Amino acid sequence: MKWTIEHYGDNIYSEDLSWIAKDIEPSRVDYITLQGKEYVASYFGRQDLNGFKDYTYREFWRLEDAYEDVKDLPLADNYLPYDNYPMLIEAGQVFVISCTRTDGSMEREYHLSNGQKWEGMYSTQQFTAD
Repeated sequence: MKWTIEHYGDNIYSEDLSWIAKDIEPSRVDYITLQGKEYVASYFGRQDLNGFKDYTYREFWRLEDAYEDVKDLPLADNYLPYDNYPMLIEAGQVFVISCTRTDGSMEREYHLSNGQKWEGMYSTQQFTAD
């Protein structure tokens, strides 16, 4: 790389365009009830978790217009960096993540994007819901 810079100088420019792969539309729209209220839930697909002990895959939904309703619920000490999501994340959004275990059981987590950083990365934070 050093030789390249010495040889080409300022004639080389690079830009990280990896975000473009996450600039996607939901593949379908579902409805999910949270805290007794039904929300439009944009579904962004499932991610293979076979490399993780006891897990098969996880699925991602974004609950539309739910942030104001959940922002004051108790927060857990569980963070998921934005780069773990299959779509772009903005502050003020709410997510449902369903994880399916190898035994077929499921775990559901609720996360919000409140501008929180975890280990230097923007991350969603889990919250507790009924």
